[in-house]
Amino acid sequence: MILLAFWFYRRMIVPRVIMFVGIFAGTFLMTSMGDYRQITRAASGFVLDDIMQIDYTANFNETLERGGLEMRNAVQRIDEIDRRLEFDYGKFHWNRIVFTFVPAQLVGAGIKDSLRLDTPQPSRDYNPVTGTTETGLVDAFSSFWYFGALKFFVLAWAMRRLWETAMADEMLGQLVYMMSIVPAMHAISHQTDWVITVWLHMALFLIPVLSFCRIRNSSVNLPMPPQRSAAMPQFL
Repeated sequence: MILLAFWFYRRMIVPRVIMFVGIFAGTFLMTSMGDYRQITRAASGFVLDDIMQIDYTANFNETLERGGLEMRNAVQRIDEIDRRLEFDYGKFHWNRIVFTFVPAQLVGAGIKDSLRLDTPQPSRDYNPVTGTTETGLVDAFSSFWYFGALKFFVLAWAMRRLWETAMADEMLGQLVYMMSIVPAMHAISHQTDWVITVWLHMALFLIPVLSFCRIRNSSVNLPMPPQRSAAMPQFL
């Protein structure tokens, strides 16, 4: 995310060799993310000795041979939803907004629970491994069946528009794109609501700050650059 600032303002990019090494290293370590989360949750913190004992190579080879646990979770949940044909029709996103932005410590757990909408629950025999996800495919399918693919279409369209705005040297578009690209990619691996939460955070905290800066700048007489003549050549 930070490196995008160098691209937008300096057109500097990461060398391809570093990108390939980073992608390979990230893929290799990602296959052990379940073990890492189990250790950190059991110990309520970062335990280096236990983390170093994780068999990263065995986890990577097992993923290549048998597939990842996340895809197994997705297949089980999608198969169950397809058999029951019980959908939430987007209620999932409202419940996630309530979970994120309504503090039970202030309003009480009862009021927070009353704001949640009823949605179909997984069957009792569904027991995912701690530290794994269901992928965004599940919440898309559980909302609108196969038409849930429209979630990804709308998200892709929005990110494309933000990218075009950012490449047009619009500061706001660049800022929103830099803060949105990572949670937008999590729509595949985790859930499709991550980017919506980020946009709501920006609407609550970023827009007021930018509005204040705009008011302050409009009240100050900033020096303007001299106008160039149309016949005068412009040099870099």
